[in-house]
Amino acid sequence: MEHLARRGLRVTSQRLATWSAIHAGPAHMSIHAVFERVAEQMPSTTLRTVYESVHLLEHMGLVRLLHLPGGARVEAEPVDHAHAYCERCGAVVNVPASPPGTTLSADFHPRVENDVIFGLCHDCFQARPGAPGVA
Repeated sequence: MEHLARRGLRVTSQRLATWSAIHAGPAHMSIHAVFERVAEQMPSTTLRTVYESVHLLEHMGLVRLLHLPGGARVEAEPVDHAHAYCERCGAVVNVPASPPGTTLSADFHPRVENDVIFGLCHDCFQARPGAPGVA
């Protein structure tokens, strides 16, 4: 509320409900999932209103949008870190920002594209055809 008021923006119930839904989690929710949470409390809210609220919060630096296959996801902690996206199961995990071309860990096998690191999580990497121990 303070951030909105300080910038001369209206503090609306829809904006507050959107903010609360994002921070209640889970992490990296789709905007549709945020909308469903807000609509539970405010059935008259529209998807457009939630999109506008998310974009306003992003503009203010309070959230970050991740543009991933299947649609945008909302990052509730816009701190300096990267995201790893598993191309098989769709998992998104926060990872410390690292120099391009470096391996993150044994739990992720990266392919860097734009601002998101694509690849396979450890479980999907182990389950792929041809992986050691997989028939």
